[in-house]
Amino acid sequence: ADPAAIQEYIDNYQPRVYRSNIAMPDGWTVESLMPVNRSQIDNKGTEFWLLMPRNHDLVVSGIYLDITCDVNTSGTVSIPGLSFNEAFTAGPGSITRITLPNDVQVATSQGIEQKGIHVISQHEVAIYGVSLRPYSSDGYLGLPLDILSTQYLIMSYPNLTWGGISPDVGLLSQFAIVSPYDNVTVTITPSCETYGGNPAGVPFQVGLNQGEVYQVQSYVSNDPGADLTGSVVQSTLPVAVISGNACASVPQDVSACDHILEQIPPVSTWGSSFVAYPLEGRENGDTWRMLAASDNTSLYIDGILVETLNFGDFYETILTAPAEITASHPVIVMQYSNGDDFDPGISQNGDPFMMLIPPTEQFMDHYTFATPSSGFIYHYVTVTIETGGIATLQLDGVNVDPGLFTPIGSTGFSGAGLSIAEGPHTLQNTSGVPFGIYSYGFAEYDSYGYAGGLSLNFIYTGSAPVITRTSQTINLENSGQPQNTALNIETLITDPEAPFTQSAILYYKEAGATTYTMVNMTEGTNNIWSAQIPAMDVVTPGIHYYMYAEDGQLASTDPTLDPGNNPYSIAVLPNVLPVITHTAVSSAPLNQDLALNADVTDLTNMVHSVTLYYRNKGGNPVYSSAAMLDKGAYQGIIPALFLTNQGTEYYIKATDDLGLSSTFATADQPIVINAPFGISDLEESTHPHLSVFPNPTSGNASIEIIVDSPAMVSLRIYNNLGEEVNILIDQKLSGGTHQFDFAGSQYPAGIYFCYLKIGNSAEIMKLIITND
Repeated sequence: ADPAAIQEYIDNYQPRVYRSNIAMPDGWTVESLMPVNRSQIDNKGTEFWLLMPRNHDLVVSGIYLDITCDVNTSGTVSIPGLSFNEAFTAGPGSITRITLPNDVQVATSQGIEQKGIHVISQHEVAIYGVSLRPYSSDGYLGLPLDILSTQYLIMSYPNLTWGGISPDVGLLSQFAIVSPYDNVTVTITPSCETYGGNPAGVPFQVGLNQGEVYQVQSYVSNDPGADLTGSVVQSTLPVAVISGNACASVPQDVSACDHILEQIPPVSTWGSSFVAYPLEGRENGDTWRMLAASDNTSLYIDGILVETLNFGDFYETILTAPAEITASHPVIVMQYSNGDDFDPGISQNGDPFMMLIPPTEQFMDHYTFATPSSGFIYHYVTVTIETGGIATLQLDGVNVDPGLFTPIGSTGFSGAGLSIAEGPHTLQNTSGVPFGIYSYGFAEYDSYGYAGGLSLNFIYTGSAPVITRTSQTINLENSGQPQNTALNIETLITDPEAPFTQSAILYYKEAGATTYTMVNMTEGTNNIWSAQIPAMDVVTPGIHYYMYAEDGQLASTDPTLDPGNNPYSIAVLPNVLPVITHTAVSSAPLNQDLALNADVTDLTNMVHSVTLYYRNKGGNPVYSSAAMLDKGAYQGIIPALFLTNQGTEYYIKATDDLGLSSTFATADQPIVINAPFGISDLEESTHPHLSVFPNPTSGNASIEIIVDSPAMVSLRIYNNLGEEVNILIDQKLSGGTHQFDFAGSQYPAGIYFCYLKIGNSAEIMKLIITND
């Protein structure tokens, strides 16, 4: 590289603004569709669906998953489409590497391939996917199944401009999707023309089953507009999306190219506050991109307004010094390592990688992370932390030298790039001060980079309209309705904060039809919205329907998840819906299979199927299912792994041979099983955030908890049999000290346990009630 030419390039560099050609889709929302009682989670999990996009070419030197954990665990990694299955064990302080077949990388553009990677673990693990090829490697931090979403905006990078691009689907901007579920419809709106000829801004659809992957690449061109950043991915059920470029040059006209990729997090976890810190081992700065998920997003760098972005717009710049990035609405921020030639004065300084930067809202106070275990010379971890927390920051149990940190403007944060050894590491703040990390490394014309970990709180939970069917509407399902008589559908729609509900739509179709008819609902008194299904459409055997409402910013449906495939049903005479008789189960033993029975009758048609749907409370929003078999009564099993101390949610659905269904409970209002703790779980732990006075007590006790930073908090009381006897708090709390009164005099004398959960950390304290 010519140093003078590079310096001229830097001197003349101007930030770039891209204006999206895609309008915000109907129903697009930055809020989470997950259950509101969902626990705080991070990048660790017990189940993952992942994939490996195409590298520079199909000749790679290794594709693998690196697995780390905080406690001993075991599990399996499988690729059903390639008949690959490998068991693993993992323990703290080590990396478990699972080498995958090289042909697991997605080879085609816009073809369905059976290459989904499924990971199941007994306990939570962190997973890093790495694709190795000489001079073209990168990795990504895998996200667990229970954080996946139904809507994504793509962050990628354009095709290079300094060299030739052949039509062999290499060197292209790309993203790929894997489905964890069957019968998922994915709607893709590309921001540029695709390799398969789909025009920019025009949606197209693809159907995926469990384990199937679908890769989209840009058209073959050196045009700087060949960039899929800002593309929209929407799906009927949650999917995983991994994005990047098969081999990108960053900036586009600087060699050399390198494979870049990251798993894209749900928009509901994007943030508005970031601290940017330059990469170690570089001299001319790094490229940064900020992508907006909402219109009228004001973007600031070091307090200066640099651009106003609308939906799908992004801003690209080069930063040479630490900086503060803030936005008025959620954005995603990526840091790109520039090509080797961008720093001609440094040898072995790597090539491009793409690295997700966690917002400060997603910082945690401890991390377990790992570097790749081979292939790179230099390894670093960037740490950004509130300056007051530096003194209690430890790397692998040793205090980090405060002199390594540089203040980041007037943010109150400082940053440091720490050189680390190859292998697994821990970073923690012993005072509970949250901080952000990202891990990266270099070799000659090669590099990798990924977030070392992040909390995945739903920052933008929003307040979309809440749709609740009235009793009059629910009662339409309790008996068959006469033919050729209009049906009035009513629903209560509330919206806790401005902007308030602006419109609502009823979608309905006749049983057996493929498409829904749309009817605008009219607002009446007391927030009741209504619409009629015309008499001519009310014909036997019945009607399917669901509702949609929006307030100009956020939208919601009833049912919440995949309503088009899981609508409500109304039978039309002479048909009637199946009748389900079941005794709800509210408690069950921990970690044991639970058999549930139901009587199902149908007076007019055959019962075609009875299905039990279940999930962990506050976990994966998509229900697992099991057929209930007719054994005199219909019987189904909730597996033991779903009977955890999180609790379990379930409902039962019966479908007749005409496709109409009734339910006992619903997906949005399920039956809740509060599984008691096993006796072995109720062992007193250290409890620095929990205290009780007096203890023992014969009357009221005061329970004090300390919350370091805003988090989901649960405080429950259990007796010595492991039965839950009281819930004192189960909601998000602000940082600080909180006190709760416990009326011990209302309970028999004996040993009890206070169980405190703050985020993912738990503490247990013994509480003794006496007869005094």
